[in-house]
Amino acid sequence: MQTIHLLGRFQADPPFNLSGRHAQRLLVYLLLHPEQVHDRGRLAAYLWPDLPPDRGRRALSDALYRLLLLTLLLRLAGVDNFPAALRLDIRQPVDVLVQWMQINLYNIGDSGIGTGPLRNFLILQVFQPLQRLMVDDLPWSLIVFAFAALGYVAGGWQRSLKTGTLMLLIGLIGMWSYAMDTLVQTIVAVAICVTAGIPLGLWAAHSDRLDRALRPLLDFLQTIPIFVYLVPVIMLFGSGNVAGLIASVLYAIVPVIRLTNAGVRGVDPTLVESAASFGSTSWQKLRKVEIPLAFPAMMLGINQTIMMALAMVIIAGLVGATGLGAEVVQGFANDNLGRSVEAGLAIVLCAIVLDRITQELAYKTGRDF
Repeated sequence: MQTIHLLGRFQADPPFNLSGRHAQRLLVYLLLHPEQVHDRGRLAAYLWPDLPPDRGRRALSDALYRLLLLTLLLRLAGVDNFPAALRLDIRQPVDVLVQWMQINLYNIGDSGIGTGPLRNFLILQVFQPLQRLMVDDLPWSLIVFAFAALGYVAGGWQRSLKTGTLMLLIGLIGMWSYAMDTLVQTIVAVAICVTAGIPLGLWAAHSDRLDRALRPLLDFLQTIPIFVYLVPVIMLFGSGNVAGLIASVLYAIVPVIRLTNAGVRGVDPTLVESAASFGSTSWQKLRKVEIPLAFPAMMLGINQTIMMALAMVIIAGLVGATGLGAEVVQGFANDNLGRSVEAGLAIVLCAIVLDRITQELAYKTGRDF
């Protein structure tokens, strides 16, 4: 009988329209005024401002009764969860695609092109020579002096002294060779990100169509969990430094593209128009006006890229990459917490050194321009 009474109320009350516009207004109201949800008068006046207050309250009550009745009917019908028949299954297509790429892209015919030759090239021609240079060939004192010199160029004697001290601390805790290995991986990842990211950012700054096309892709790369795209990377390139490098590039390339784009778009249009009025070509405007004025933002993008590449060190260690990440992982795996703490502290010291140098360079270039 109570249900019949509710249905009678629906028929007796004046009709109203709870359209998509009303749903949007309801959402905005709940976000802006969450403390006034209990006040049906204000809520009804916000949803139906053209109705009298009494009729608006009745309309709101009507809407709540309808929602309650719909919920009860769905529960009685056994529809508690999202219908399985409406599920969009993407697992099988993704699995088929990854398997196809693993078989067909590892070595494309006899051309010597594919993920396999690329992996071999990166290991034999990039990682191993740089690791031998940083770990075996160059003395530790020369590397400390080089970083101290970079600190001096960036921020003077104080920055140079702090940078040299932090680099010495890495050696004092016994993590020098692992830190140099990690530094090599970071340098390679950042070099790839900068080489690809800055041109893409400059292009996107001058092309709204490319900017709109890149925006969802960059959002996807920045928000998707790392392990989601780490699995296909491992299947295509195998475990080791190359898989960690690819994952680091995909994760760290986003800020340098975004900040380069934002920096160039933030250049004063009157300066660009002045250069054009003096007969400058598009290339001259880019090279002599836009890039110098956007360079501080570009440096901040490089700084964020370095930090995000270092943040991938431990994740890379989980997939077989060497260096400090592998030390952290092995320490946890072997119940050797001290080993993990030492490696983690070395990662922090490397991050501080690189962050301070690039931040000072960004501030210095911004002050000069």
